[in-house]
Amino acid sequence: MKKLKNILFYIGIFITNTLFAQESLSYIAVNDSMAFDWTKNEIMAISTGDRINANNDASFGSLYNGAIEHHIAITFNYSNIIYSVFVKDFLPESTEDKFGNDIFIDYPPDLYSNERFFSQVVDIPLEIGNSDKMWVPDYYIDTLISQERNKLLAYMPSLISYGDILSGEIFYWYDNTNADIQNGRAMFYNSAIKLGLGTHFAVKNIQKTNYGYRVDCVESTENRRYPHYTITDSVFWGKYNPGDSMTLFLYIDGDYLDIYVDGMEVHLGTFVKVQREFIKQYQSLIKTNTANLTNVIWPRRSDGSMDYTSPTINNANAQSSSQEIEQVVDSEINLENESPQSTENSQFPLWLFIGGGLVLLAVVGVGLILYPIIRLKPQSGV
Repeated sequence: MKKLKNILFYIGIFITNTLFAQESLSYIAVNDSMAFDWTKNEIMAISTGDRINANNDASFGSLYNGAIEHHIAITFNYSNIIYSVFVKDFLPESTEDKFGNDIFIDYPPDLYSNERFFSQVVDIPLEIGNSDKMWVPDYYIDTLISQERNKLLAYMPSLISYGDILSGEIFYWYDNTNADIQNGRAMFYNSAIKLGLGTHFAVKNIQKTNYGYRVDCVESTENRRYPHYTITDSVFWGKYNPGDSMTLFLYIDGDYLDIYVDGMEVHLGTFVKVQREFIKQYQSLIKTNTANLTNVIWPRRSDGSMDYTSPTINNANAQSSSQEIEQVVDSEINLENESPQSTENSQFPLWLFIGGGLVLLAVVGVGLILYPIIRLKPQSGV
């Protein structure tokens, strides 16, 4: 095992399918860590305080540490070898602030413990782990409330046509690991940000603001293979390119997070912080098309509102919104106030009121018919 001690690593060109211009990013190790070389399966130890110059190719990558772990990783070049490190162990050298608990969630590494890894090599096979919270796209709320997994296809239509291009295996979109809730996560680490599949940013500087955070960063050159899987309606994709420097403005409002680019010009997306029961039921919906929403805690903005109408579950497990219930109650109250007499507290049964009404109508009807005849009949003594 190699030892890395206060060594300045130089930038290497990381080649994927396309070459992009690289920008030097300096990071300091804040924990003892390790770097891994997949070419030689070689591990290099990294000590707290070590400094590296990394490429701007942040992505969700793999390292081997007795087991294959998956997390946000970034690469650097040393002795003509490309090493990968997990960004959770590093801090941008010149950053002013760090992410706080209002946005930071320390996700445990995902493990390749599932056989499906071998049948979906190009995907990320994940199972619900130890995360009690997640930042996910806001339309996951709409999908779960609908209790119909096909609702997700309205936001991520490309899922329907995706298959395993390496093995040739064909499977339904909901069996594809790209549909799993973990792949929609937004992850905010001091050295890199992940917004769902294929959208990553290498962080240069973090500034705490009264609305959240201002983050100077570079869009990762690693890939844009799946950008529209997670964020579907932003003009970001046409305005920016991998390798571009930009500033992200993170507006935190309770459990909601709105992300803008370079001021308020480009809205990149809205994410919500969800809890374990939401995670569990959403995953159940995608895999089985069934979900029990009884114990789900719905994300809310700081004023208590949410952008979707939360469901209320009755004994039949049917859904109706609280707003709809209030409207029904209000309508019933108005009708009751307009009624001249309520039969609810009457000592007479309902059938008697109905029967009496019918008899009265009959008498009135007969009277109206006989009245002209009675008037025309000759009177005695005239």
